[in-house]
Amino acid sequence: MIRQLVTEGIIYSILALVFTCAIFLIGEITIVTIMSQPLREGPLYTGSVLVVLFTTMWDSWLRKTSTSNP
Repeated sequence: MIRQLVTEGIIYSILALVFTCAIFLIGEITIVTIMSQPLREGPLYTGSVLVVLFTTMWDSWLRKTSTSNP
């Protein structure tokens, strides 16, 4: 039981780190794109859509794993 909790904690920590890095990279790419071009909605819209998509996938994965482990 404790071993399973520790394993899940490590997995969630790694996934949270990956999630944070992905958001940071999307933000950096968006900022660089905006700085190199005149300001318009394109890059910002694309970045926000990617963040929403990634968050939705993350949420559905968390729900699936939490319901499969009683």
